[in-house]
Formats: sequence, C-alpha cells, structure tokens
Amino acid sequence: DEYMSIKEESASVDDSEITPAQAEARIEKVNDETNFFKFLRKDFEDLSLGPIKKAKTHRKRIRVNQDGQTTIEYAEESREESEDGSQSQGSAHYPVEPRQKMENKEASQEDAAAAWRAQRAQKSCLHSDKPEDGGKKTEEKEWSTFEATWRVSTLPFRLMRNSVLSSWKPKTRPSWSSELEQAVTSLRTYITNTPLNISMVRMIMDRAIPTTLPENVTRLPADLGSNLKVCWSYPASLRHQAEAARFILYLHGPESSPSSIAHKGLVSRLALECHAAVVTVDYRRSPDSSATESLEDIVRAYKWLATQPAVTPAQLLVMADGLGANLAMSLVAELRDSAVKGEEDILPAACAFISPWVDLAGPSDAALTKSDGVDYLSKRYLSFLATTFAGLMPLSDPAVSPINLPSFKRFPPTLISAGQFEALAEQAQQLGTKLRESGVKVEVDEAEDQVHSFQLLAGCHPACAAGILRLAVFARRMSPGHMQISTAEVDALIEQASSSDVFKPPDEPAA
Repeated sequence: DEYMSIKEESASVDDSEITPAQAEARIEKVNDETNFFKFLRKDFEDLSLGPIKKAKTHRKRIRVNQDGQTTIEYAEESREESEDGSQSQGSAHYPVEPRQKMENKEASQEDAAAAWRAQRAQKSCLHSDKPEDGGKKTEEKEWSTFEATWRVSTLPFRLMRNSVLSSWKPKTRPSWSSELEQAVTSLRTYITNTPLNISMVRMIMDRAIPTTLPENVTRLPADLGSNLKVCWSYPASLRHQAEAARFILYLHGPESSPSSIAHKGLVSRLALECHAAVVTVDYRRSPDSSATESLEDIVRAYKWLATQPAVTPAQLLVMADGLGANLAMSLVAELRDSAVKGEEDILPAACAFISPWVDLAGPSDAALTKSDGVDYLSKRYLSFLATTFAGLMPLSDPAVSPINLPSFKRFPPTLISAGQFEALAEQAQQLGTKLRESGVKVEVDEAEDQVHSFQLLAGCHPACAAGILRLAVFARRMSPGHMQISTAEVDALIEQASSSDVFKPPDEPAA
C-alpha cells in the first residue's frame, strides 16, 4: 500500500514544481521500497507458498519449540492466494512449518494443535500423579516415615490376629486347610506391611514360609572359586552324589537365597522324590549385581555341573521358581545359541518352571484382579522386584523378560506349574503358548485353588506336596536314569573324594 501511494503521489505531482534534489530523493526512496518488497516476495516463495498475487500486511513471529530449535513464521492478514490455490482470509494465518520441508504436506494446523494438546495432557498427568482416564489412581504412594514405623511396629499383632482368626473364620478357598490359610495370610500381611527393601524381602522369603526339613537328605557345599558357591542335596541313602539317577540344577529367584529354609525344604523333597542330586547356586543377585552378572554365574555353575562324574546332558534337568525361571530361560537360550555356533551341545534333557515370571511388564490388571484376596503377591511388591531385577534395562528387554526372545526353537521339553489364583497364572499360559508355537513339547499344570509357588508350602497342605510329586513324575519320565554308574566306579569316586575338599563327605556324628 505504501509503495502504491508513493507511486500515485509521484504521478499527481507536477514535475515543474520539484527541484532536482527532491526528485533524486524521491527516486531513491521508491527504489528502496521496491527492493524491500522484492525481497519479501522472494522470502515467501522460499517458504513454498508460491508467488503472492496480492499482499497488504505481513507479520513475523519467532517460535522456539521444545527441542530448542527456532523457526520464523509469517502471517498474511488479508485474502491471499498461492499457486496451489490455498487461501486464507480474515485473521492472521501462519504456515505450519516455515523454512523446512514437511514429510507429510497434508498435515493441517488443527492436527498439529490436537497432537500438542494430547502431549501436554499426558505430561500434566505425569506431573500431577493422576491417571489419564480420570479414574482412581492405582499406584500406591510411598510410605511416610511415620506410616512405615507404625506398620512394622504393629506387624506382630497383625500376625497374632491372623493366627486367631484362621481357626474359626471362613477359609479363603474351600479346599484350604487352617495351616495353609494361616501361612498364605501371614505372607500377605508381611508383604503388605513391610517397607520394600531387598533385605526385608529376603527376610520374608527366608523366614515367613513355614517349612520342616527332611532329615534323610545329605547337603554338601562346594566352592567353585571367584566367590561362586554351590550346594549338593541328595538322598542320604546314596554314598556319593554320582549314584543319583538324575541331576537337577535348581535356581531360586534373586529375592531369596539357597540358604532359606523354604528353598532348602523344597530342594530336599525334590531330591527324595526324583531320586536326584540337586545343585543350588549362590549366584550374584540384584540389586548388588545386574541380571547379566547373575546369568554369568549360573552359566558357569551349569557347565561345571555338566562335567562332574556320572553327569551327562541326558540326565541333567533345570528347575526354577519365580524370577529363577526367568534366569533359567536365559540360561537355556545361551546354551542353545552356543550349540548353534558349533560349541558342545550340553542342553538339559528337560526344564520345569514353578510359577515362572518371564515378563517383568506384567502381570496384567485382569490377572491381579483375579488373584486379589487369594494370592499373597501384590502389585506394589511385584513392581519393586521388577525394577530391582531389571536395573537400568527396560522391563521389556529380552535379557530380563525372556518371553520376548525372538525364538524358542530347540528348547528342551518343559513343564510349567502355576497356581490357579496366583498373579502370574496368566504368564504361565502365555509362556506355554509361545513355546508350543516354536515346536517345544510343553505341559502346563495349573493347580486348583493354589497360589504363587505353592510347592514351597508343601508342609501345610497335601495339595502343595502333590505339586512336587508331579514335578518328580515329569523328571523321571524325561530322564529315566538308566545311565547310572557301577558300584566299582562309585567306590573309586569315594576314594578319590576322600582327599578332596570339594567332594569330602560330611563327618559322621560322634557316638
């Protein structure tokens, strides 16, 4: 407009009334204005807007996005038309992406605004600690010091109350005995009212589960060096562990230890029922060590076991519970990959997993709802264990969630045992489905009315002890035990072991 007004003013003025100096100044001013609008027109063409046919007023806006990048946007206030026919009229129109080419030219300003609002809403939910759907918040808040102290100090009274109520109140499940009811309720009380740190969790798993140890089992520790220790457990009727019909590597979860009374009881019963020599591994555990370091110790212990006298892969089985099954699957996957690369094939004859937790992103809300009020596991407890075990790795990483492994081909036959009302029952079914899809022979044993790792409660109910018997039947079927060594070979091993610290038999009790 200013350019046109200058031109009209120049045309209406009589040249005879203008001095040469004034005429030269007017010419210079017109040239400056013309050059400015030529630059402005070229600038709009650089923005892929096409040549502008009519422009009245132009405004410039500088925007800084979240990544710190600065962009310049221009607006045209009046009706504009470009080569592609797009128009804007009335209020100022800013192009969606100035000075950069869009990957999708059809993205509109409204779509961009809607995406920005959705992103801001998600961030607002994260910062305000509210769910996106507007419902009630499911995550429990961290306890204050007063609440934690109050819960721990009143824990003995809560346990005493459970003991009194278990004798007359209705059972959680009709098939439960008073002993099983009290054991599960006490575990639930411990987990609900104990501050979550790894020492407290191990105390719960080591002491809160009622167990009696069988007396006719020999336990023999062995040191493999580099702070890696294992322990043999085999029937006392055997003179040497090499006489066993089969050999089992049992892996507990990092939230427990092989010295816990509950796992000692379970391993002892497995040794008796399977007529096997069972080896437990005291591997490095989270949070002091990563899952990768735990797996390194387990692989080393397995390879050591595979080279022991009378041990062959056909007689070797791997059993585990909870997060121990997580590590066991990673062990089998590593042994399989090593065999594919040309190394010695020492895959076990079979695997048996008790309540496997192979997907740290789970369990789902539906599974937690089904197990609520029956199982002793809670979402708060499982979330703590998942983050502790995974460390800095994502929960979906196959290194900590082996259900996400690319393939399960060449995995040995597997038995999966789970309780009907445990929080991880859904994962047991999912794991069985994935193994079958890869051609693996799988048996899924879902015990009626049972909870997580119910075999640990074998002393509380016959149904829990029956779970161990089903594991023993599977082990005897997968490894018949026809490759046992002769008596003469056992005598030679005993004579050789008498001078060894690793295979030194326990001292006989004094008369």
